[in-house]
Amino acid sequence: MFWPIFQEYDAELTKIGDGRVQLIMDYARNYENLSDDQADMLMTKAFELEGQRAVLKKKYFDQMKKAIGAGQAAKFYLIENQIQHIVDLPISAELPTVKTVSK
Repeated sequence: MFWPIFQEYDAELTKIGDGRVQLIMDYARNYENLSDDQADMLMTKAFELEGQRAVLKKKYFDQMKKAIGAGQAAKFYLIENQIQHIVDLPISAELPTVKTVSK
């Protein structure tokens, strides 16, 4: 009963991930000349995607806990979160960051 739920979850999560990839590409492409309007739009979209991911996790946690129990579902999401951090770290390391200016 777990695998069909997981496959649905993964398919929906992939759509959100695709949105994150596009957002990261837009940020990197416009980094040097990022206007306030572009920055506002990018952050609004980033917060929207984070919210979608949280809603998705809650939706599927509720389904998983019915199928495999709350304890096992919680363990799944703890591991899922750790894996997501591992995936996010190298991506974050490659993004342009704010350069500090010495005075």
